[in-house]
Amino acid sequence: MRTFSIVLVVFFAAFLFGCVAIPGVTVPVENVSVNISISPNVSIPENITIIIPWIGGVLNATPTPVVLPEKVEACIFGERSEVIEELLSEGVVHGEKTIKVGVKWLDNTAKLMDLEDCALIVLKDSGEGKYLDFVPRTAVKEKVFRGTGLIVFGDAGTLVHGDPAVRGWDYVLGQVVPVTLPEEGANLSVNGTFVMAAKDPALEGIGSFNVTGLNLTEVYLGNGEAIAFIRTGPYQTSVAYYAVVRGRAGKGIVYHVSFAPEASPQVFRALSGFLIKSFAGIG
Repeated sequence: MRTFSIVLVVFFAAFLFGCVAIPGVTVPVENVSVNISISPNVSIPENITIIIPWIGGVLNATPTPVVLPEKVEACIFGERSEVIEELLSEGVVHGEKTIKVGVKWLDNTAKLMDLEDCALIVLKDSGEGKYLDFVPRTAVKEKVFRGTGLIVFGDAGTLVHGDPAVRGWDYVLGQVVPVTLPEEGANLSVNGTFVMAAKDPALEGIGSFNVTGLNLTEVYLGNGEAIAFIRTGPYQTSVAYYAVVRGRAGKGIVYHVSFAPEASPQVFRALSGFLIKSFAGIG
């Protein structure tokens, strides 16, 4: 440690007196005699902060701490849900701080400006939630590509008012949602077990659990990765349906969940909390 400090002292002394050449910079050099005396009794700390003098200012190696927001906003398309509001009202805990989460319910009149403050976007698949017209589709895509997280439940956002030819997410959201729909509608009621298929930081700590009469939307894997399945029957003869699929679109992280958030509050809480923390730079 002492040798390293001596090298630093010699280097900076040489730099200050013009003995170190900087490409593109001509520094006049005079004959200067430099005497450096280092006492063998000097105590050198093990941990030091290096502050380097430089042209135009000082470079400090100390990183800038992340400033957590006091409150963020979750923007949700679909019918109002007391379960979702209650779960989000708990906020997102990071260390000793809780980030408050406000809920903003949107419909097909929403434009990009209505999503500007969203740290999380949710497409909920009940009632009008199945519809997402061109303008809000485009706004959702833009926000996700900029870095806002998105959770899509079931077949939310797969229809467009006045255009029966649209069915699915290929229209506008093809690069965003990481799954596709089968040609024929496949909304099922299944009994089975939720099982993890891959490690995912958002669902860390979520174990297997049984489901009975679960309303599930069958999907095909698109540009995403299968994170969890609903597995029915004994393992050797079981049928596995995609439960959670993860993808990326631009700077944003996207999850598709094949069942409604009310069917598994712990999955919604985990995913929404992870995406909000990621948006705040702590995920």
